[in-house]
Formats: sequence, structure tokens, C-alpha cells
Amino acid sequence: MKKLFSKIIAVYKNEGPRRFFLRSFDFVFSRFIALLYKIKIIRSNPISRKLLKFYLATLEQLYPKSTDASTIKFLEISPDDVELYFDDFPQKFGVVKGGDWDLNSKEFEETLVYKSLEKHFEYENEWEQTELFKKYKQRFKSGDFRREYDSVKDFLKEIDCLLQEIRVEGYKSQKELLEEAPAETWKENNDTIHPILNEVGVNIGRNGQIGKICSGKHRLAIAKLLEIDEILVVVRARHEKWEEIRKRIEEATSFDDLPPELKQFKDHPDLQEIMPE
Repeated sequence: MKKLFSKIIAVYKNEGPRRFFLRSFDFVFSRFIALLYKIKIIRSNPISRKLLKFYLATLEQLYPKSTDASTIKFLEISPDDVELYFDDFPQKFGVVKGGDWDLNSKEFEETLVYKSLEKHFEYENEWEQTELFKKYKQRFKSGDFRREYDSVKDFLKEIDCLLQEIRVEGYKSQKELLEEAPAETWKENNDTIHPILNEVGVNIGRNGQIGKICSGKHRLAIAKLLEIDEILVVVRARHEKWEEIRKRIEEATSFDDLPPELKQFKDHPDLQEIMPE
């Protein structure tokens, strides 16, 4: 609570009263909707999707839309296209942000999650021999772990089950899972107010590099290990320099008019709807 209060004071001091009000409204409103979902008042798909649309429309009013793309944009890409893991990142959907956040990254396949899953699944080490187990055990002892699990081993058993399920049935989007098993999909939705938004989250850096953030690090690691051809991801934020590239491409009348430094992005998944012919 003390940490939260300190954060609230910092936002007010650093960002001013207007920004403080907007962020407070977003915080309260999103958690109110999440509560209604969790107590099963509005889990009916048609109702929940209408409320989700209302929430997203409200966000667009609260926060100036920074990107010319849809606020919520899904991409079908190869897991191998997500090469990075961003350590410092903006998280809001549709946000464009400058700075060096996209330079503060590491290879996703060098992250603790990926290396631990690789060690367990590829090299058949017990979970207890992985760094991920040690990290989660420390979090569990400190109370900083998902409350629905009685132990770290219970959580990791679900990771085992998830890999086997994807291996047998293939990788499924959250929309598909919601239609097949709504109760279980709602239970596993711990990062967003609605399961539809709980796809693997990515940000796009200044040069179009795609990096993992937010939801789905275990799913992404599994998709890479199983060599899944294609997964659905949701774009959270873009670097302002990448947004400038998007706008230059969108303004071009033909592909031939583009300079060489823009033609290199012809096959980038974030540009397919605006790439001229």
C-alpha cells in the first residue's frame, strides 16, 4: 500500500493534475470492469465484448491517439519474428513513445523464462533445476505470486500441460479458447481486463524490431520451442521513429516511389495494410 501511495504522489508531481486525473480514472474504471467480469456479472460474450468496446473507446478519449493504426492491432506472425525482450517499455495500447526504451532489450531466447523452459523441455531437467523455479519460489515465499496456486509446482504443472496441449492441438488464439472453454480462459486471464486482449504482447522499436512485453512470455517460449509456424500477437506500443516510417509509407502513392530505406520493410507485418503496391 505504501508503495502504491508513493507512486500516486509521484504521478501527480511529475505529470500534473490533468494527467493524474486521467490515469486515475483509467485505473479505477478498468478494475471496476475486471471485477464485474470476475464475479460473473458480465461474462456473456456479446455483453462483455460491447463493454470492452466501450472501455477502449473511453481510452481513446482519455489518451490522445498516437498511432495511425488501430488502437488494438493483432498480427499473425512467426514466433521467430519476436526476437527481443524489452526491459523498459510503455504498455498502453496504441501508444507512440520516443526515447531509448527500445534499446534497453535482450534476446528473448536469452531470457530466464526461455532458458528455463528450454532446459526443462528440451534437455529434460526437472523444474527444480531451473532458474525460473528458484525465482518463482522466492516470489511465492514473499507473497508476490498468483493467489490461485497453492505452490510453484502447481503453476509449473500447468506449463507442462500447456505445452502438451499446444503440441497435440496446435496453438490457439484467445478468441478460440474463449469459445471452447470460457471459464478456464477467464481464469487464466491475469494481464488484461478481457481474454481477447490477452494475446502475446509486443512493442515495435524504432527500426521495426518486434519485442516481447506484458502477456504471454510462457506461451511465446513454448511456441518457439515447438517451432509453431504462426501465432497471434497484440501490439501495445510503437517507437515514435517507427511511427514516422509508417506515416511516410502510408503517404506514398506507389511502392516504386519509396526510397530504398523504406522498401526494406516491404514484408514487415505491421505495414501490410498500408504498404503501397
